[in-house]
Amino acid sequence: MNSKIISGSFWLSFGSIFSRVLGIVYLIPWLAMLGSPSHQTTAQAIFNSAYTPYALFISLGTAGFPSAIARRVAYYNGQGKPLSAKRVTQTGFVIMLLSGIICGILLYTFAPLLAASSPVKSTCDATLAIRAWCPLLSFYHP
Repeated sequence: MNSKIISGSFWLSFGSIFSRVLGIVYLIPWLAMLGSPSHQTTAQAIFNSAYTPYALFISLGTAGFPSAIARRVAYYNGQGKPLSAKRVTQTGFVIMLLSGIICGILLYTFAPLLAASSPVKSTCDATLAIRAWCPLLSFYHP
């Protein structure tokens, strides 16, 4: 039992660190694709104006569900009730899908307001960038 916990903790930590490393590594081709420093600054500002609301809405959309579902599934598996664990997993998936769709609709609706409050020059570009993130809210389940 302890070896499973240690192994699970290792892989959880490894995945978290690896995703952060990938987040840093992607900047090299990202900045190379953007070209001149003036384009890099503008594109990064538009990206940041869209990513910040997306990160907020993805946090609201998941709101601790993955952790709660994992705990409940582990509990039922520990009790020898795999059908209950499967039911919790399926119910959790549906709840997270619905919350993702709702948050995606809200983000799409409020995109112009969020873009207007961002420090970018073009509100239209920022609105388009924010709305481009909306479909991801429906399908991202950490």
